[in-house]
Amino acid sequence: MAGRPKYVDTLAEATSVAFGPVGAAATITEETWAYRHAVADGDLAVAHFEWLLEHGSAAARVYAGFGLRDVARERGLAALDELERDESAVQHVNGCFVMDSTVGDVVRSIRGLQSEQLAPAQAGAPARVAGALLVVLPLALIGFGVYHCGSW
Repeated sequence: MAGRPKYVDTLAEATSVAFGPVGAAATITEETWAYRHAVADGDLAVAHFEWLLEHGSAAARVYAGFGLRDVARERGLAALDELERDESAVQHVNGCFVMDSTVGDVVRSIRGLQSEQLAPAQAGAPARVAGALLVVLPLALIGFGVYHCGSW
């Protein structure tokens, strides 16, 4: 792959997908750094992401789809739609969890999480219940801990 930036080589051989810190030490993988450098190249990275879609590992295709979405939105969304049908095996690393999955499942999962984060707050009951639990549950646990430990 002469003439390509190092991030292309790194992504091309990726065996797992991780977009954030992983493990107990919250380390950023070499592939995640490579992805971030690629996206930072903006328009220059489009050809590299296209190449990775064709020639990269299963994990590389996931990185390429999301990279294209970030630098060439319409092309990236089309690539992600195609990747949702890809049944190739890939590992998805999220925090301390490593999951064996398919490219399609990983893409659907990440897209779903991102759309939930970007969606405007809805007035539905599940959102209200979750919000209440986020406030009440920690207070209840602190109260129980103080009471149970006899620290009154």
